[in-house]
Amino acid sequence: AGYSVQETEGKGLLVFGSTYSFGAGVWDFYLFKTDNMGNLLWSKTYGGGGYEDGFSMVKTNDGGLVMTGYMTGFGHGGTDICLLKTDRNGTMEWAKAFGGSLDDENLFGQFVQQTNDNGFLVGGRSNGFGAANADIYFIKTDNTGKSGCNEMDVNLTVKNPENVVSDLAVTSVNEVTVKDITANLVSAALQDSTLCTNPVLFISAKFTTTKKCVNDSISFN
Repeated sequence: AGYSVQETEGKGLLVFGSTYSFGAGVWDFYLFKTDNMGNLLWSKTYGGGGYEDGFSMVKTNDGGLVMTGYMTGFGHGGTDICLLKTDRNGTMEWAKAFGGSLDDENLFGQFVQQTNDNGFLVGGRSNGFGAANADIYFIKTDNTGKSGCNEMDVNLTVKNPENVVSDLAVTSVNEVTVKDITANLVSAALQDSTLCTNPVLFISAKFTTTKKCVNDSISFN
C-alpha cells in the first residue's frame, strides 16, 4: 500500500508505504522510485520481524528523504513511532523509534515535516501518553533524529526486492449492447425508468439506472 508520494527532479515519483509481499518481516516499510512514465527504477524495503507501516514522507534539504510510520518488534514495546532517514537513492542513514516502555503504550507517526533548523517535526497519536485513550502526539528532533526523550536507535534490515510491474490496459467504449446479465443493486438514491417488460438493470457512470430491453443499445457519456 502506498500512502505518500513526492515528485522528483526528473518528473518521476517516489512512493512510500508498506508491503507484506517483500522484505524481512510481516509488514515492512516500502519505498520505490519511478520515472515520469511510471517505469520502476528501484525499490527498497526496511523492516524486521514485526510490523512496519509507513504513512508520511518528505524530501529533505540535503536532497534525501525522511519518513515516518509505526513499528513493532523494535523499540520500547507495543507500537512505536519510527522516524527513518535515507539519501536520495533510498540508502538508509539512520532510524529511530519513539515510545513508552509498556506494551499498551502505542504510538503512531502519521505526519513528518522538516523544520527551519533542519530538524524534524513528527505528528501522530498516542494511546499510552496523555489524558485519554488516544491523544495527539508531537515529536521535535534535530537533524539526526534526536529528541532527547523516549527514543532509541533501531537497525532495520534493508532489502532490494525484485518487483513485478504490470501495465493496465484501459479501453474506451462508446457503445455496448445489453446482454442477459444479473446486475448488483446499488444502495443509493437512483433514478429509475421502465422502458420494457423484464428489463435488465443498467447502472451508468452518472449513478443513474435505466431499465433497457435485451439487445437495446446503450451510449456512454
